[in-house]
Amino acid sequence: MADFLRTTGITNGIENIIVNAKESLILVSPYVQLADIVLERLLEKSDDSINIIFIYGKQRELNRAERTKLEKIKNIEVYFSKNLHGKLYANEDNGIIASMNLYEFSERNNREFGISFNKKNDVIIYEEAMSEVKSILKISELVFKNEPIKKTIKEAIITINNETVNTSTLSGLEFFYQRISQSIPSLNFKLVREIIYCDNFFTEDFNLEITITPFRVRVDFKLKHEPYSLRNNIYGFLQLNSNVLEQKFPKDSLNWGNQMKRIKIDLTQNNHLPFFETEETLLKATLEVIQIGISEIVERSKLYK
Repeated sequence: MADFLRTTGITNGIENIIVNAKESLILVSPYVQLADIVLERLLEKSDDSINIIFIYGKQRELNRAERTKLEKIKNIEVYFSKNLHGKLYANEDNGIIASMNLYEFSERNNREFGISFNKKNDVIIYEEAMSEVKSILKISELVFKNEPIKKTIKEAIITINNETVNTSTLSGLEFFYQRISQSIPSLNFKLVREIIYCDNFFTEDFNLEITITPFRVRVDFKLKHEPYSLRNNIYGFLQLNSNVLEQKFPKDSLNWGNQMKRIKIDLTQNNHLPFFETEETLLKATLEVIQIGISEIVERSKLYK
């Protein structure tokens, strides 16, 4: 459940989000003046090979001192969004939306408040926040990046039942993009800021997005039917057929995003480990999700009357 935060809670919460990040870190703050502790934490996480996305606004030219600080951070991508006013700080599990900028003066002098939320317990808030970040990134200008680790399936040594398993090194995003484009040439896939995207998936009523992180491949399938009432009705019709649809996907991979009218398929290393053994097995599993499962959703949606 989301929690209300005051100034000190926000400051501590942002630090905890940075410290506890394991895969990715998103910082959205129109104004920038990094406190020493925040910079220290970011430097620590960059040494842990965390992907860091930083979005700021208002004035494109960063203060020289602040740019110097950011340039010290490995694996960071810094973007400028002119009309940005919102503030958000998130990792792969938790987030904070608050009035506070990453601005040292605000931490010490202003009366701020906001909310913290958790991906597990506040699913809709988390997904809406991430969706908004994606939208902002699409219209933002990349200012600089420091040797970013792309959102790929990288080599991972994990322990299962006390046995060490090497999942091997996968080439990741570019490999997927090239092979999926070749495998389904009738569709116009695009690589947009580390998301494989297909607008008008077979028909103009659907969009498809593929996102790759170190331990998960997510396929987002979004309904676009107009008017909204039709989209809502078709989505409800598909949910009524969820038992049939789930049989077309790997076990425990199908999830429903009611508010955004989308269907999410998550291939995770914990639940679908065999798929992660090589780049070929993971690609095959992803293609089957698209060609068998998603195609079934498209066909079944046509049965709605």
